[in-house]
Amino acid sequence: MSEVVNACSQGKAFLEQSVNAEGISPENIQSRLVLARQWLEKATAPVLTGFSNTSWEAMAACVDFASRNQMGLTTIHGCEAILSQQRYGDRTCTLGEIRHRCDLLIQLEVDLFATWPRFGERIWNCGGRFISEDTPRRVVALESSDATSAAQHVERIRLSDQELSLQIAQWHACWNEREGGKQLAENLPEAVRHLFVEQIPNAQYPVLVHGSLSRDENQRLTALLAEINKTSRLFRLTVAPDTVTDCAHEVILAMTGFPDAVRFSEDAIEHDPLRYSWQSLLERQEPDLVLAVGPIQPDAFQLAFEKIPSLKVIHLDFQSMEQHNPPASEEQYLRIPISRPGISSGDTLVRGDGVPVFARPCLNSTLPTLSSVLEQFSK
Repeated sequence: MSEVVNACSQGKAFLEQSVNAEGISPENIQSRLVLARQWLEKATAPVLTGFSNTSWEAMAACVDFASRNQMGLTTIHGCEAILSQQRYGDRTCTLGEIRHRCDLLIQLEVDLFATWPRFGERIWNCGGRFISEDTPRRVVALESSDATSAAQHVERIRLSDQELSLQIAQWHACWNEREGGKQLAENLPEAVRHLFVEQIPNAQYPVLVHGSLSRDENQRLTALLAEINKTSRLFRLTVAPDTVTDCAHEVILAMTGFPDAVRFSEDAIEHDPLRYSWQSLLERQEPDLVLAVGPIQPDAFQLAFEKIPSLKVIHLDFQSMEQHNPPASEEQYLRIPISRPGISSGDTLVRGDGVPVFARPCLNSTLPTLSSVLEQFSK
């Protein structure tokens, strides 16, 4: 491919990065695959991790491979994030509902207009089927810094220096003003009080969007939303950090019957986030080999090598024009570039709001697919 002629600026950049820009020969890749297979054969406590931001088919192949080879299987998230996801969920609306119904969008420490650059053009500014033309559409940003890129759209409310979980508790008190709640809510800025007392109750379809939260923050926010939805309504959408949503935990649950963080053995599946989450495995220095799949920065493995000096890492990474310094020597860290699912093969991707989207193949790639690599490892 020499030129992309039919794509937006974001799509053009994405497609240009989706070719084999690294200049690695097929022979070089094959030698890396042979070495990786040797590492896997010698491993006694292998763990497969990552694989969140890719296609459904690729995630299913990872779960199947881990099961057949009796590996540990976990996303890169910590124990608290796993437990929070299982208990409280992360979304109750879609981007389509935001486009056609939402008249009040509340951004909590996140910027949809920057995370999804075409959000304004394709979702927010193009009109909605169930919103009249004279209905004002407002964006309120609850943020600790002036990071919102779409300044012309946004009413900013600066968060205080308190922990976010304590501020959410104050919002809860402001909403219900139960016994003892008035005093807790008295210190709230007038703009925050106006949001919860006036704007949310009077909105047609208010939506709160947020990024990753701690377990305590997620618990308190979920309690607040549950209280609001008793007498009014406030929908929720969690914004994934990448273009593809983090739904690996759903694939693990569908294929194994257990949520994230499992260990496959010959005759059973063990599930225990306290023991098999990524951080827990490193703290106990349990794995001797990590098979990482997908867009994980090599620097993320630095802690792993510090915890387990003898650890070996095989990183099946999507090709990129960016050059990263390896976090360890070639004797310990082996990076193998693979083609992007959904670009060179027709796979099912998942949007940030959880809606599946079938991606038609649009590029030929000289790099192997994830499924073909896992098949070679299994021979």
